[in-house]
Amino acid sequence: MLFIEPLTKFMEAGLAYHLAAPVSVIILPPLIIFSAVWALMTLFVFLANRYPRPGRYIRMALALIVLREIIEAIYTHFQRPVPWSANAIFILIVLLSFITISIASTRNLPIWSRGRQFFETVLSFVALSGSITLIQLVNIGWQARHLNTPRPLHQPVASATHRDRILWIVFDELSYSQLYTQRYSGVKLPEFDRLAAASTVFTNVKPAEYYTEIVFPALMTGIPIDKIRIPAAGYPLGIQNASTKQWKVFDPHQTVFQDALDAGYSTGIDGWYNPYCRLLSSVLDHCFWTNAYPLTVRGPFNSTSVADNLAHVLRQLLYPRARTLEINMEPEEEWSPAGTRLHQRDYFTLRDRGDKMLNDPSINFLMLHLPIPHPGGIYDRKTDTFPATHGTYIDNLVLCDAYLKHVREELEANGTWDSTTLVIMGDHSWRTVLPGNNGWSVHGDWTPEEQKASNGAQFDDRPGYIVKMPRQHTPARVDTRFAALRTRQLFDGMMHGSITTPDQLVAWASQGN
Repeated sequence: MLFIEPLTKFMEAGLAYHLAAPVSVIILPPLIIFSAVWALMTLFVFLANRYPRPGRYIRMALALIVLREIIEAIYTHFQRPVPWSANAIFILIVLLSFITISIASTRNLPIWSRGRQFFETVLSFVALSGSITLIQLVNIGWQARHLNTPRPLHQPVASATHRDRILWIVFDELSYSQLYTQRYSGVKLPEFDRLAAASTVFTNVKPAEYYTEIVFPALMTGIPIDKIRIPAAGYPLGIQNASTKQWKVFDPHQTVFQDALDAGYSTGIDGWYNPYCRLLSSVLDHCFWTNAYPLTVRGPFNSTSVADNLAHVLRQLLYPRARTLEINMEPEEEWSPAGTRLHQRDYFTLRDRGDKMLNDPSINFLMLHLPIPHPGGIYDRKTDTFPATHGTYIDNLVLCDAYLKHVREELEANGTWDSTTLVIMGDHSWRTVLPGNNGWSVHGDWTPEEQKASNGAQFDDRPGYIVKMPRQHTPARVDTRFAALRTRQLFDGMMHGSITTPDQLVAWASQGN
């Protein structure tokens, strides 16, 4: 039960929604171990009934194992190791039980028969509870059995209208203030500065929301969203309108990607965290997404391999202090070597996949969602390396600059940089602190550098938002409050020719807020 119940909570909470692997990788390991433990306990009970004399000690051992698991479950629930005092009491119970059973069984005292009845009652209750939890897990796993089965993509029309490319790059957690107004001392971001000199910079953007899984449905639909509802199957997504509080199903045909198809564009996404290929397959001609990183952060496993996760569960059962099965994980996990390596793997995978799409001339409406500068840090700006030990948000911000340079070089090499409409934004700003005692500054390995860079963990809600129009070579600014929720309208204006110059962009952005 100790490893089954938290996993059931994990699935019921919709966290498998972000799993970029078959659901079997998190369902099969506990089922295998649960079945093995159940078979062993059944065998022990059979032997205890078959051989009464040693059976007394077998029952005692089973009872003590159950007691130990209950103790572990209580402390694991509160994410605390079992203290030495509890271990000492348990050892004392073991000794007293051994002495009591030895005396009671040899003298045939009534306490033995009563103790046996009590033990069998407790064992029956544990077996029943475990069976119920197991049934819940199997039911949820069955619902999610097609979680990441590849879905048919939209079929591009061979005679689609030629369009210059619109490239939408989302840097996860990109802060405007850290880019341009409150940049950390000594940090250089030459590519962002170069871009600002030939683009329109939005200086006062209102984010659509503060959490990635809510932001993207809002940006794509243009609907203010404050909550999402995720079924165990991972699809379809429910969204709640923040204004009307009404729930509806997220419809890919009511998004900016359907708008792009209608305008004669070919669509593509290379993205992180959100299951884009599951939610938007019918309006995408090309799609890739990955999300290995949160497996160690918000879930009970650390791999997309059944064998690795089976070994992981076994280690947790054998070494209780290593147990991390609760779904409310502390953010320190994000800075563990395993978490850092998975975060790095996501970045490299998305960069390489993105390069293929950038060099495919048929994809002319493309979104790239990168897992940087989102903490924890995966890069060391001082050594230009990717160490296993975590860096900082500032390190990841410098990596964003390096990636922007990489994208520019790719587009210049294939001759499309000048003609490309480029929209760079953060889905939300750097979440230094949020209501409810949340945010990076109150958890995890918050560093003195991050404390200083954020001016004492002050939260600035403005995400970065930069737009380069085709053949734009001079700077422009939008200083009025601009709602990121208007991003779909922005793309629609670009696609249909009502926003083609920096002046038109500034005029449009300055109205309707």
